Amino acid sequence: MTVVRGAPHRSGRIDHVIVAIDLGTTNAKVGVFDGPRLLATASRAIQTVHPGPGRAEQDPDGWLATVGPTVHEACAAAGAGSVDAIGLTAQSDSLVVVGNDGRAMGPSLLWMDDRGTAEAARFERDLGRAAIHRRTGLRSAANYTAAKAAWLKEADPDRFARARWMLQPKDYVHLRLTGVPATDPSSASRTLLYDLETGDWWPDAVAAAGLSATQLPPLAPSASSVGTLTAEAGRLLGLPSGIPVVIGAADRAAEALGLGIGGPECMISTGTATGVALAVPLAERPVDDRITSPAHAIAGEALALLSIPTSGATVEWLAGIRGSRARDRIGSLTALAATSEPGARGVTVVPTFHGARSFRWEPRARGAIVGLDLGTSLADLARAFMEGIAFEVAACLAVLERAHGPIDHSRLTGGGFASPFASQLMADITGRPAHRSTERDAALVGAMLIAGQAIGRWTDPRAQAVARLGAGRVLVPRSELQAAYAAAADRYRDTVDSVLAMAAD
Repeated sequence: MTVVRGAPHRSGRIDHVIVAIDLGTTNAKVGVFDGPRLLATASRAIQTVHPGPGRAEQDPDGWLATVGPTVHEACAAAGAGSVDAIGLTAQSDSLVVVGNDGRAMGPSLLWMDDRGTAEAARFERDLGRAAIHRRTGLRSAANYTAAKAAWLKEADPDRFARARWMLQPKDYVHLRLTGVPATDPSSASRTLLYDLETGDWWPDAVAAAGLSATQLPPLAPSASSVGTLTAEAGRLLGLPSGIPVVIGAADRAAEALGLGIGGPECMISTGTATGVALAVPLAERPVDDRITSPAHAIAGEALALLSIPTSGATVEWLAGIRGSRARDRIGSLTALAATSEPGARGVTVVPTFHGARSFRWEPRARGAIVGLDLGTSLADLARAFMEGIAFEVAACLAVLERAHGPIDHSRLTGGGFASPFASQLMADITGRPAHRSTERDAALVGAMLIAGQAIGRWTDPRAQAVARLGAGRVLVPRSELQAAYAAAADRYRDTVDSVLAMAAD
């Protein structure tokens, strides 16, 4: 499905146009900006294939086939006559194996694909859990590209031997648009191979993964343009060749920048997955190894990040099971959830449908729905799914606070909690004010701000982000619901403990 939102009313000419591309897990989105002003957006769905249990793949060439017409549509809706720069962001962790011709040598193994689980365990044994966290800011797990590449070396040695580059989705798009291989620290630090202490690839980790340093792309700051749009790529996008293409940042870093996250405020971004993140000085990243700390798009900073891999995906799953014919299935399900009562009439959902991450790190965990009775309605189920995500976010906030200090409020982004009901639910359950801006696509904004910095439009992208956010809407926790949610939170904790215990058996 294609979605296009046209330009708002404006006067005068368009001065400085930046096209931002966000290659998400479920959609490719494009935003066209005049300076910091959003003129138009367009989006198209991306297909994920599940060829077996625990496996998830996408076609990298399909990404380009989707991005091309989406850029056409957004630029047409904006009435943009010329473009000053193209900024990029994308899903992180997924692996793209690229041959000497610069083309993908097969499907991309997505971040949610669990191939590489055994290799991640071996990687941890070889290098040590503490050393991995200190040097990379990560825990060794199958979702990261190094583990997937190590799996590929054993499963398909011929393809591995012929591989020229091991890339992530953003960097593959950059390569196809410019012909230049490159990555930035925010993406590199999602591989298990990037050393936060030296700002370069970590030789010991590269060797432990069975890779060669020559298979990894050159590093450059997020706000760098090391290539321009080729004639072939220009035809694909409907734009003239020679436009600077800015390397950009991984999705969570772009979102955090787009929301202007800094100080005692936390980002909560819910799409297919949920990211809960603080922006912290690189030298002050958490020592608690349950918390990941990849590099931020802002030099000298990291994200203190906890991820819930199947949050929004579980709501999508329930919407599919429901079989609604509504055009907006998620919106319809959210409206239904609002008709149930706080605590979902005793129903509890643990959203670990594809393993527990956040701070729990149990890949064998699976989801749970408990408390059903013959009076349970679909509205109760829908609310319990949304409450389960919010309870897990609240648990993540508690861990981040213990590691880094008080969190005053959160900023919400992503479609998962876009509705007033869902945003209020997040405020009530986390017990903190939740700020919801009118801009839902923070990653696009982040990609635009980085591109603007690269071409000299501004020097402080976070200040630009804060200025463009405006007041938005602030949802304040409602004290009258504390008792209902306290009981539901106790049920959630007990159920999570049971889920983790079963997974460990």
